[in-house]
Amino acid sequence: MTYLDFKKVTRFLQTTKYLKFFQIIYRFKFFFKFEFKFVELVLNLREQKNWIAHKNKRSSQIMDGELILLNSVGKINSWKPKNKSLLWKYHLHYFDYASDKLSQRESELVSLTINDWVDSNKSTKEFSWDPYPLSLRIVNWIKFHINESKLSDKAVKSLSNQAQYLYKNLEFHLYGNHLFRNAKALCFVGAFFDTKESKKWLSKGIKILKNELKEQLLEDGGNFELSPMYHCNMTEDILDLINLFKAYPNLIDEELNKSLNESIKKMIFWLEEMCHPDGEVSFFNDSVLKNALTLNQLKDYAKLLSVDLMASEKIINKIVHLEHSGYATFQSNEFKLICDIGKIGPNYIPGHGHADILSFELSVFGKRIFVNSGTSLYEESLKRLNQRETNAHNTVEIDEKSSSDVWRSFRVGKRAWPINVYVGKRNISATHNGYSRLGNNLNHKRNWEINQNKIEIIDLITGNFKTAKAYFHIQPDLMIDQDHENELKIYPTNQDFFLKFLASEPISLLDSIWYPEFGKEVPNKVICIPFKSSSLNTIIQVS
Repeated sequence: MTYLDFKKVTRFLQTTKYLKFFQIIYRFKFFFKFEFKFVELVLNLREQKNWIAHKNKRSSQIMDGELILLNSVGKINSWKPKNKSLLWKYHLHYFDYASDKLSQRESELVSLTINDWVDSNKSTKEFSWDPYPLSLRIVNWIKFHINESKLSDKAVKSLSNQAQYLYKNLEFHLYGNHLFRNAKALCFVGAFFDTKESKKWLSKGIKILKNELKEQLLEDGGNFELSPMYHCNMTEDILDLINLFKAYPNLIDEELNKSLNESIKKMIFWLEEMCHPDGEVSFFNDSVLKNALTLNQLKDYAKLLSVDLMASEKIINKIVHLEHSGYATFQSNEFKLICDIGKIGPNYIPGHGHADILSFELSVFGKRIFVNSGTSLYEESLKRLNQRETNAHNTVEIDEKSSSDVWRSFRVGKRAWPINVYVGKRNISATHNGYSRLGNNLNHKRNWEINQNKIEIIDLITGNFKTAKAYFHIQPDLMIDQDHENELKIYPTNQDFFLKFLASEPISLLDSIWYPEFGKEVPNKVICIPFKSSSLNTIIQVS
């Protein structure tokens, strides 16, 4: 066996050793696709009482003849578009735009599009029948119907067929947000229909929902995939389920109803800590703007449902340790600091994880200053890989390697683990061992010291290394002056303050790209500081 073959085998084993038994079994099942045979069912609809419609601004839009998805325009009723990414094609089949409260014209247009989908997507071997887009489509079509826009008879029949297919093809090979949304869809379609079969769908959905709530919701309120964006999606999912079971009462026990409501309280608290003062999510792991409801939209939705959120003031001038998620935050009049001091994600599904351990994001006086690079696509590509690598984040890269071995679109081999985590009143500190694979006892330690108008970052590398660089990615619409090789001035536009950025080693200012949304790229600058020794001191000071 050659060295290259051995390296591939080692990476594969490091990736697969964490998988659950059912993941492996179901992967074989999903590898082969066969045409599904549907059963003709008697379709009775359950009477719904008080579904609470709400209108939210979403990135997907439908207009006469066109769809706007992921910042890219496509044609309505072109269900197998060319020159579009798989993610765009998936979004095409979600029907997100159908779930909002619509005008009469929008409702008519969506109804025509739904009917055309039914006529054009007969084969279950097509990607349009993959369980994930199918799950989102089921929910969105049902929302469309109970938002006072009625589905046609053939669309209702298609819903029944989609439910039959989903029931037999749940994503146990992936788990995580995929399985949670499978369960949500079964709950929706199980409540929507009132038949013998729908009772089985609902029962299965509730069973998975109960298990996955315990698995995916951490004690500090975070979603276990450790992505603020997916956390928002899960929060909306739970709010939708609360809404559903209010509209179709007496379908769940009081214990589950209480669990759903209590979950929202914890999740909103977590999200408030992980958002910037602009109310939008921070970019840790796969996270972008405009792909999920915002914090304020989720809070408004919760209020419409009479969910009693935690009545607590913002925690000011005190570090909040989200211990189970592996994040620490600090907010003052000057700063909002969010630090990643945790693992990459769940051991058996780290696919949405980035090699971003010990990275951070920072807002000053409500303005984003230092940002991780974000995510623009999921397609397997060099760009996707670059967005997941360490140097795309505000942390330290050693020997031009990433702290966790991210590869392909959603794979992680040997991963970094946090050790010696400490959170004090004005101090956050942690070490990770992700570079130990490059040499014995090669570790990176980072310490954030927080004062009234400055943050000092101290990086220490133990063990032997060839090169090391610290990266600090700057939000694009900022002005930057470099009058000294060790010092920068960063000027937010239309603000009466600036930042001094001082380092113990010479600073290079490089061109980079920020990816704030799927399908969107914005040029920005990144500060790069090489290590001349094993330590580096950096000061960010408000002036």
